[in-house]
Amino acid sequence: MVERSGLRWLAAVCGATAILSGCGLLDADATEEISDSGDSADTTSAQLAPAYDTVEIVVKDLVDVVEIDGTLGYGDPSAVPNLLNGIATWLPEPGALVGFDERLYEISAQPVVLLEGTTPLHRTLKRGIDDGTDVFRFESWLVEQGYAEDMDLTVDEMFTSVTAEAVEAWQTAAGLPVTGTVELGTVVYRPEVVRISEVHVGLGDRVQAGPVLSVTSTNRHVTVALDTADAGLLSTGDAVNVELPDGTEVSATVTFVSTVARAQGQGAQQSSFLDVQIALEGAGSAFDESPVTVRVSDVLAHDATVVSIAALVALAKGGYGVEVVDEDGVIRLVGVAIGAIHRNEVAIEGNVSAGQAVIVP
Repeated sequence: MVERSGLRWLAAVCGATAILSGCGLLDADATEEISDSGDSADTTSAQLAPAYDTVEIVVKDLVDVVEIDGTLGYGDPSAVPNLLNGIATWLPEPGALVGFDERLYEISAQPVVLLEGTTPLHRTLKRGIDDGTDVFRFESWLVEQGYAEDMDLTVDEMFTSVTAEAVEAWQTAAGLPVTGTVELGTVVYRPEVVRISEVHVGLGDRVQAGPVLSVTSTNRHVTVALDTADAGLLSTGDAVNVELPDGTEVSATVTFVSTVARAQGQGAQQSSFLDVQIALEGAGSAFDESPVTVRVSDVLAHDATVVSIAALVALAKGGYGVEVVDEDGVIRLVGVAIGAIHRNEVAIEGNVSAGQAVIVP
């Protein structure tokens, strides 16, 4: 749901101008200058220039704050494919973070380890394999992680005895069974470390090549279903503020805005939304799957000439004006065109400039 704190309708001006003039509507063509600088003996001047309050015309951005409902969490979970059969002998707790070279779970005392990468392992890597980009990727990783130091390991598509020696060094450092072979199903490749979202089996359960757990990113972010009517409100890279469930407001950045709308509901009740993701800047770790409020600054007008709505005068022939008080005390009625309106301020155009004083009732 989107709520806008500022009024955007010109009709809002009507209430502000209801008490603009005690003598009725003013004439848009009025050119008479009314002076309040006469002496006390000039009763006519005193009547034309009673005491008044003024506000100053300023140049500023008119910014509306738009509030959008969001959900704070870790994103959509994904199930980790499991290729091992056996008994679940070790399982992590939901919410645990798993880094590279660390166990995801164990099946029949065989650890399944998380490694950095994007392409799944599709076969067992062992001595004698002399072709395959999977060997090349694994040897490259062994070298990058320092497991092949002081070894004459050539990074290629051949799994040699030197490759096996480097694998053993990795297995020793990671506390894994030292075999020199990388069994299919014992390695899971992911581009980033993960957070355990849900464990699908219990300790001691028999697992037959079904998913054992699901994971998410470790990065906390807010997900928003942005109404397509507000599609231009958020863009990737935009800075926003997020109010957490405890009332704390933190800075955040829009990291993703879908270009494909998804529908919700049916018939006349159907709405369409764009999925948006917003990354928090190091806060909100105490909350998960919690409702939050995203506040977006929507600039209605840049460098606008702005005055209080209360200063507007309804003109007899239509439109609006303001009563400008010159430095010498002369009051002039100036017709203005009305632009963006925000709360009790309005952007105006006409023969007016910043710094001028205008009368308010």
